Amino acid sequence: MSGSEAMQKRPMYELLNCLEGLGCNIEYQGEKGCFPFILNTNGLNNNQINIDARKSGQNVSGILMQCPLLKSDCEINFENGTVSVPFIKMTLDMMRSFSENNHLNYTFENNSIKIEKCSYKNRNFSYDIEPDATAASYFMTLPQVVGGRCVIPGMKEQMLQGDISYFAVLNRLGAHITFSEDGVASSQGRPLSGGSFDFVDISDTFLTLAAISPLLSGTLEIYGIEHTRKQETDRVAAMARELVRLGQDVTEKSDRLIIRPNLNKLKLLAKSGVEVSTYKDHRFAMSFGILGSFDLFGNGQPWLKINDPGCCSKTFPLFFDCLNNARNASNG
Repeated sequence: MSGSEAMQKRPMYELLNCLEGLGCNIEYQGEKGCFPFILNTNGLNNNQINIDARKSGQNVSGILMQCPLLKSDCEINFENGTVSVPFIKMTLDMMRSFSENNHLNYTFENNSIKIEKCSYKNRNFSYDIEPDATAASYFMTLPQVVGGRCVIPGMKEQMLQGDISYFAVLNRLGAHITFSEDGVASSQGRPLSGGSFDFVDISDTFLTLAAISPLLSGTLEIYGIEHTRKQETDRVAAMARELVRLGQDVTEKSDRLIIRPNLNKLKLLAKSGVEVSTYKDHRFAMSFGILGSFDLFGNGQPWLKINDPGCCSKTFPLFFDCLNNARNASNG
């Protein structure tokens, strides 16, 4: 197994170390704990599973999905805790939908998940996939930047995806976001203020908010994001770097960013042209696409250059087409 240059930097050691403890043999072709490697397996030989999940909840989800194949009760322990708990709960809820008779009994407490013996369905069935709550965060934010109203169909206040809770952060800042049978509707409320917010459970949306921070009226603190340093890029350091390039006063700490907005400085720099890098990270491209929609000089002219916007094709290849259509509808 191998991966792109960015994937070779992702935190794989904890998962691979766990698999070795379960009877797998791994031959590393480069750095230990990273792609590329050769994986030789003999099945999972232990129903007592220990894994270090401090850097990524995905490691827990990956192991969890195999548990019904053990044909016995099993227990996963991650004694040092984990990040992105809502994603683990989402995995468990989806596993229930794929289990025979939708039967999956488990307990999730004290950094441990115990699953009773179960099995997956062996017949064809249909499963409705939720709309992407993280992608929706950009369009929930857009009206706060350009005005107007945006309705995103299919979104519900209670979803499997924890990132839907991003709407609550926007509302605390001053946005007006409501849910109905049509989906989620976003429009401007009062001018966006600042505040301090824990993004540990909704970390994929922190870039969405950080990118528009120059437009806020007060200091913004985003914390609980240390684990995002090991994603497509070091998202904490990269966001700090790009905001500074846009004239913002940023304090970077291991698990947080403290941003003191300066719209006047941004306007001054933008007169001679400003650009941001995306680090081959789809969420940078989309987040700064929302900031760039702001009519900075009140004349409708573009002012922000986003390098390599096509990197968003990883998850949302038509993002900028959708953004352009939404902006045109707002202007109309």
